[in-house]
Amino acid sequence: MSRLFGLALLLVFPAFSLAADDEALKNELAKFKGPWIMESIEENGVKQSGEDIGDNRLMFTDDKYVQQFMKMVVEEGSIKLDPSKKPATIDLVIASGQDKGKTQLGIYEFSGDVLKICTSRPGNATRPMEFDGKKFIVFTLKREKK
Repeated sequence: MSRLFGLALLLVFPAFSLAADDEALKNELAKFKGPWIMESIEENGVKQSGEDIGDNRLMFTDDKYVQQFMKMVVEEGSIKLDPSKKPATIDLVIASGQDKGKTQLGIYEFSGDVLKICTSRPGNATRPMEFDGKKFIVFTLKREKK
């Protein structure tokens, strides 16, 4: 009888774990939701401010994103998150734009209404492990106020 109970527990607890993971992922995706304004980009050790890069925005809806430059869509795709990793990881799966068909591996962190994302170049299989604008691309975004 105890073997059956143990087997039942093994079958039930993974389901609870998956449900908790799904809920955590849903909550994390909700943090991204909405429009974000590009505050700065750092690449190869050179940092450009929002004024330097112009009107560049990201809009997140569920697990999708749209990048706009001067109100024109320049890239669209989906995001895959793993908030359980340290640092939390993000994959940008590019569906349209210059790098269509490529994936951009990265990490991210929130600080209030500021979102920082550090990525490799699209198609590069190396994921950053720290926010290093000399080796990778660091995007600093601020939530757009309505």
